[in-house]
Order: sequence, then C-alpha cells, then structure tokens
Amino acid sequence: MTRPLPKYMAVKSSILVSCTILFVCGAASSSPLEIITRLQQADSESRLKAIEDVRQLKDPLPREAAVILAEYLKDPDTRVLLGALELLERMGPDASIAVFALVDLLKGDPIRYVYSSFEGIGLDIHGPALRVLASIGPAAKDAVPTVLDVFNKHKAPKDASDVGRRDLALEVLAKIGPNAADAVPVLIDYIKDTSPLEQWFHSSPSLKAMPFIPVFRVFQSLGPSANAALPALKQYTELSHSGAVRYEALKAIVAIDPRSPDLYPIALRSLSRVTRPSDKEDFELALELVRKQSSLSRKEIEMTVEFLHHITEERKGNVFTNELVNDVLCDVFVRHKDLAGGAVPVLAKIVEYYPSQGAVSGLPKILETLGALGPQADAAVPAIKKKVLDPWFAIEGYREAGVEALKQINTPAARAALEEYEVKKKTNFW
Repeated sequence: MTRPLPKYMAVKSSILVSCTILFVCGAASSSPLEIITRLQQADSESRLKAIEDVRQLKDPLPREAAVILAEYLKDPDTRVLLGALELLERMGPDASIAVFALVDLLKGDPIRYVYSSFEGIGLDIHGPALRVLASIGPAAKDAVPTVLDVFNKHKAPKDASDVGRRDLALEVLAKIGPNAADAVPVLIDYIKDTSPLEQWFHSSPSLKAMPFIPVFRVFQSLGPSANAALPALKQYTELSHSGAVRYEALKAIVAIDPRSPDLYPIALRSLSRVTRPSDKEDFELALELVRKQSSLSRKEIEMTVEFLHHITEERKGNVFTNELVNDVLCDVFVRHKDLAGGAVPVLAKIVEYYPSQGAVSGLPKILETLGALGPQADAAVPAIKKKVLDPWFAIEGYREAGVEALKQINTPAARAALEEYEVKKKTNFW
C-alpha cells in the first residue's frame, strides 16, 4: 500500500498558510477550517474546544478539513481523537484522504483510555473508525484488507463489543461495494456451513445479533463480483427457520445474477412458506420475481404447474389462502399459454374447490385464465359448467365470467354447456 505522504503534507501546509492569511486579515475568522486549525494548539483543552466549536456549526465541513483531522487521529488525547473521528464521519466521502490514517488506527489497540482523578476509562476507537470508513464508501477501498482483518478477529464474538465490531466491519464492506470484491472468499468460508445458524435458532437469538444477514448484504452490494457465493447462498433459501434469512439470501442471489437458472424454483418454494410475520418480505420478493417472468422454459412451466398442484392439495380446505399466489401463477400461464396446457387439470380442481356462495374473489381470475388457454382447457369445461349452472352461484359477474370462459374455450363440450346455460336462463332457472 503506497501512502501519498508528499501530496498529503503539501496540501496540509497549503491549508495552514491559507487559514493563517484569512485569520490575520479578519476574513472567515469563524469558518470551520479556521476553527479546526486551532487543533494545532499545544494543550488538549484548546484542541477539544476547537472540536466542540466545529461540532456546533451547521455548515458542511470543507473537504480540506479532512487533512487536518486525519493528522489528529494520532493525537495522544483520546478525547481529541474521538472528536476528530466524529467530524470525519460527518464529512462522508469528502473524508477519503483520511483512509490511510484510519487504517493505521485499526491496526492498533481497539481501546484507548481517558484518565480521571481516580481511574482510567476505556473507550472504543475501532468502532468509530469503522463508521468513518462506512461513511466514506467506495473511496475507502484501500482499507479492505485491514477491515477484513478486523472481521476475522471478531467473527467468533465473545462479547457484545466483538459483535459490534464484526457487524461494523461488514457494514464497511457493504458500503464500499464492488471495490470490496477481495472479501468474497473470506465471507464464503464464513457462511458455507449452515450449522451455526441451526445453533443460533435453537438458542432463540435476536435477528439483530445474527451474523448471516449482514454478510448477505455485503454480497448484495458486491453484485456480480460475488458470483462465487451463489452455491453458499442457495442453501440459505432452503432454511425454514426465518423468512428474514431467506429474504436477504434471495436478494443477494438476485443482485449477483438476476438470470440465475436456480432463481425461479427458489422463488416458487418461497411462496409456500408464509407461516410467521417475519416471512412477509421473503414472500413478497418471491412473488415479484415470479410475476416478472416473461420467458420461461417448458420445464419451468411444468415446475410451476407442479407447485400449484402441491399448494392446492395442501390447502384445499382453505382455497382463499392461495388467492394471491394463484393470481400471479395465472398471469404466468397466460403469458406462456402455448406451454401451459398442463395447468388445466389443477385450475379445474381449484374451480371445484371454490364454494358457490361467500367471498370467492379469486375465482374470476381462474376462469379468465382457463378462457385464455382456449381449446386446450377443454378438460375444465365440466367444472366451469357446474358453477355456471349452479342456482346458488349468484354473485354478480361471476357466472358471466364462467360463461365468457366457455365461449373462449369453444370446444363441442363448451358449446353444449353454453346451450344448456341459455335454456336455463330463458326459464328463469335462477
């Protein structure tokens, strides 16, 4: 790692000269930059006062301020050091010149002491340093090896401070994004075994403390450069414990390879797992992925039919729980109607399961889909006919949806059903 020391010192000297001129001339005497130069004061209290004065300013700090603040990350007074870190975090990407100084800080002891009259108080400096790197974002790419060292040191946490540093290191990698691609092998090794997750759930941890979700978010930010992580991520989409874990793993797969051949079957399986509130995001993302499919293969359509059959038979006592899924799958079948003939028996079964009275809002969509499939939906005619001719099937518009489906199917059986319907209609059968 090459440090830009000559440029660094040249910029710093230029800033100090400029600030001195401004101060002597009376111009910008209360500017953030002028106040920060008071960090040059020999005593700690004056430096602390300068930091406090800058803290009170509402104006953004000029980019040049990062040069001076980076120099004071070496300050022997821990209070000055922490104040400089706070101001650098406030500067965000404009603090990028401080990256090397932050790296040096992370290579040292994580705790610095502030001494009072009676005792020393240990204060964490690695956490604030990591937060500064996260605020800098992609420009902090030179810090990746050191941040990985911090992660490795704390990946098996012994206490809350270890957990905090581990998760902050992951946050930094996520904020750096594709420039942190060197982290991929380390993180794959960390998540490739799901057994720690099993242990985590058995001990009923809070999701906040769970290490896997922050790792998945790193992969999401890395995108295609994390392609090697796909096999490890896929195993987490199969876990039944938590929709939150599945959701973040699925999001990572989408970010890495939105055309992954495994993505569609994973999304289908996720649609059958809404068992607790934490599953909602997983379900909605999967639903959106299935809804977007416009060019599925015959094999994938067969897989969709099989999935629809599974959830229909599994929940036939309460067909309404499937209505949202049914609507999306019906759209898939309509977009692929040349391949969707195999869906007819399952769709006909769903028509049969719907009651003739009550809330049957999902039924018109099924009937519309069968109609769109045309003559290949002939096997569904008996089920549609039964609904159309049922005297109790009196919800306005629903009988008409069945009649329209029969017209579109337009096979001999469908036409015969329509003739029977017309006869009963004339005799006021309903």
